[in-house]
Amino acid sequence: MKLIYIVIYFLIPLYSGEKSEAIEELQNLVTNCLQKYPVSDDELARFGELHKDPSLASDNYKCFGMCVVQGRGWFIDDVLIDDAYIKYVASDVLAEHVDELYHIIKECKLLVGDNKCDTVFQVGSCLEQKSWELLKKSVKSF
Repeated sequence: MKLIYIVIYFLIPLYSGEKSEAIEELQNLVTNCLQKYPVSDDELARFGELHKDPSLASDNYKCFGMCVVQGRGWFIDDVLIDDAYIKYVASDVLAEHVDELYHIIKECKLLVGDNKCDTVFQVGSCLEQKSWELLKKSVKSF
């Protein structure tokens, strides 16, 4: 059960764009994905490191991530659904940066991995990194 709480701790900021979504839904999604693709406590603890260097992540970790983002409706197979991602990210501070977000998506969607899980992981890591950079830039401009 400790593993579930660790996963939710990291996934809520990344994967819960809709504020009204119940935590239980996310917990059920994470639980189901962990059952399909077991991930070690060590990998979860190295979450940030794995997203900076995708070669360090196991196939199960990448497939677990794909399972979660597919469950959120952001990807169908290994194809990013642009508008679903924009709806999540373009809330609050980034609402004024939709054009820049579409540019980020266009760039990140060019990445191709060894398999579907790897592709989704690489695209997701790219989106996360570049969206975070845009967010930092936006916050500094206040």
